Amino acid sequence: MGKPVRKQLGAILIDAGVVTEAELKRVLDSAEGNGKRLGERLVDANVCTEKHIASALSSQLGLNQIDLRRAAIDPEAVSRIPEELARKHLVMPVSIGRQGLAVAMADPLNLLAMDDAEFASGFKLSPCVSTSSDILWAIEKHYQLTESMDAIVADLSAKATIEQVHEPGQETPDGQDLEKRSQAAPIIRMVNTILSTAISQNASDIHIEPMPEHLIVRNRIDGQLRQQLEMPKWVQGAVISRIKNMAHIDIADKNTPQQGRIRIRMAKHTFDLRISILPTSRGEKVVIRLLYPKSSPATVEQLGFEEKDTRRFISWVSRPQGLVLVAGPAGSGTTTTLYAALTQIRSITRNITTIEDPIEYELDGTYQVEVNENTGRTFTSTIPAILHQDPDVVMVGELRDLETATLAMQAAFSGRLVLSTVRTKSSVATITWLKNLGIPAHVIASAVNGILAQRLVRVICPHCKSPDTPAEEDLWRIGFTKQQAAQLTFYRGTGCEKCGQTGYLGRIGVYELLTMSPRLKQLVAEDATEATVRQVATAEGFTTLIHAGIAKVSAGVTSVAELIRVTQMDEHYGAMCPQCNQLIGPEFIACPHCGLRLLQTCGTCRGVMDPGWRFCPFCASQIAEGMNLVDGKQAKAS
Repeated sequence: MGKPVRKQLGAILIDAGVVTEAELKRVLDSAEGNGKRLGERLVDANVCTEKHIASALSSQLGLNQIDLRRAAIDPEAVSRIPEELARKHLVMPVSIGRQGLAVAMADPLNLLAMDDAEFASGFKLSPCVSTSSDILWAIEKHYQLTESMDAIVADLSAKATIEQVHEPGQETPDGQDLEKRSQAAPIIRMVNTILSTAISQNASDIHIEPMPEHLIVRNRIDGQLRQQLEMPKWVQGAVISRIKNMAHIDIADKNTPQQGRIRIRMAKHTFDLRISILPTSRGEKVVIRLLYPKSSPATVEQLGFEEKDTRRFISWVSRPQGLVLVAGPAGSGTTTTLYAALTQIRSITRNITTIEDPIEYELDGTYQVEVNENTGRTFTSTIPAILHQDPDVVMVGELRDLETATLAMQAAFSGRLVLSTVRTKSSVATITWLKNLGIPAHVIASAVNGILAQRLVRVICPHCKSPDTPAEEDLWRIGFTKQQAAQLTFYRGTGCEKCGQTGYLGRIGVYELLTMSPRLKQLVAEDATEATVRQVATAEGFTTLIHAGIAKVSAGVTSVAELIRVTQMDEHYGAMCPQCNQLIGPEFIACPHCGLRLLQTCGTCRGVMDPGWRFCPFCASQIAEGMNLVDGKQAKAS
């Protein structure tokens, strides 16, 4: 938007009904306030308020009105207009965009102010309207950024010194100048505090979220978001610009999602940060993923398997060829499990290569390749190149599409052991997902050694652990009868400083391992249903996720509430029998444990019936009044 149409302020205020002609004449004729702007004189004479003037200018000139106390001001925009000029003309730079330099003005009719600001900044101006007092307040805050932020960060003492590690080729010719203009020591201190606090809490992600009146920081710890800081809205632009500069992201682009990366050093340890920026209606939202490339991965014994499952998993990954899949949603520890497998099998006699996005651990004895979409280094383009490197073991970070899955299957058939992750709900559901992706059933049956599905449950804090009496409904939901519950002691965390008042400290895995036995391979190749595969697997000793979780509750490792939180989304396992509380499949018409009939079926064709029907709609059999079709014959309802 260019310069507004020239019109006298007094005429605009009269047209808007803010002042009358008599009131305007009285103020203009008065000797008081000579030398001041007309708007100031009207306010001093109590004829109207600053907000009345701003609203009138906004509506009459078609300009946006901005609340500078809630706006996210871009430090780069502030640097474009000198403070002296901003105070002289009451002009506050806001942001730089495609329309030029957005500025807030108390008097957008002041063409001299527009010309001076355009000349000083080198940008075409896009004006909006604000009050004089808000503009002066913003000038004090943003031009005196160091002093203003000192008050906010006074109570924020960084737990450790953060040093950014610049990689070769990252620096740009004007990068240093940009940092000087858009950053001040308190901003650096504030961002460093955010990062160091998250690292000290072993957080996996940092969320910097714009709200209508403030900026909040939440850290994901043990899979849950916890609020850490709440800051005034006006620091938003400075904090996000600092992060963008560190990640070498275009700070002028505020309309498209952006990604970047930062490498920092803290207490002699190096951390990789993955930055994701998403434009929202409240401003840019930043999520920082924390990666620890120098950390040592867990061993198989440290994952939390039951003893029999440890032996089973090691047997899968010890085979010379085949495909081992680890299933679970993002953040459920699937990559950690793969690294534990690599730690178990790596040796001087094996050539192990991984392709990941990103590399989460640096593992000695392996060759690691990182996906880079910008350079064309994708999973599908890299897997064939890896196979030409004579590998014994290949780890593919994730099977995302048909092409990647097909290449992984081919590698498994060619005499390599292939490890990968998939984003599916359960081990049995993974087979269905592969089929739906387009992999033939017989190929899945031949290639797959085993499928492990997992979740992470929070561990009860040992410092505030105390006995618990869960509600009967919650016990019923996870399969405990009154008699069973009476024989156990349940626990929960009451909350303390060690666990951040959450009652939990750390997480442990809950696992289900589906071994592709000869019988299961035959069923999969014959395209059997999930229910059939699960039923046969259970007969062979398969333990579902929910039963594995119940074992953790019984052992006092986690709480009933936590198990419900983690497993309540897994409805594909079926439900609990209302009579005996045993797990029943979604396809069952009767409970296999107590015989309770769950569905009414036709005695002739076995079709599912509505209890109110008098004829079977599938075979036209008549049902006598007061009779139920059960057990293949008509019988009186009990």
